Amino acid sequence: AEKFFVKPKDMNPKLQSDEEHDKIVLREIDKSKTNIVIAFQSSALIRAIHPDLYANMIAEIGVDYPNVKFYICGTKNQSKQVDELIKVLKEQAKVFNCVNWSKKYSDLGMTISLIKHSNGVISPDSGLLHVAGGFEIPVIGLYGAFPSKLRIGYYKNAIGLDSMSNCIFGEGNEYKSCFQHGVNSCKSAIKNAE
Repeated sequence: AEKFFVKPKDMNPKLQSDEEHDKIVLREIDKSKTNIVIAFQSSALIRAIHPDLYANMIAEIGVDYPNVKFYICGTKNQSKQVDELIKVLKEQAKVFNCVNWSKKYSDLGMTISLIKHSNGVISPDSGLLHVAGGFEIPVIGLYGAFPSKLRIGYYKNAIGLDSMSNCIFGEGNEYKSCFQHGVNSCKSAIKNAE
């Protein structure tokens, strides 16, 4: 941004949502709850979050904060996986405030309106984080392959949680993001036959 004379305030997208979608979303969501949108996956496997991580996270939050309602968003093809995640949460963690948004509304316009009217978004490195950032909705970004500061550093109300590893190939054996390797295979994983 600095090299191209782009000011940080110019880096936030200006977004709008469709009024008809907004009306539908406002009928669907429970305004008496704290509504959190969860992006089930990113578009690239390298940025994906394992469903078990979501199950643990939602269970912890859902048990401690029963007033939170989770809207899990994905593609139509991911709807069955989201159903399985919700089933596990109900059976094992007794968390019942989860909605499979992708089953009912998988188009981006409806998801944009949902984000606009939510209280926050938890997501891997995906477009939904940038939608939330554009609406200045609080964001928790879950990062592994790329540093969160690089991707959401200019958004208000954004927290990036970076997955760091003590990689033997990192500089000075310091904790580093997997981004250090770029798109190549991890030398440490190859060496350890992982």
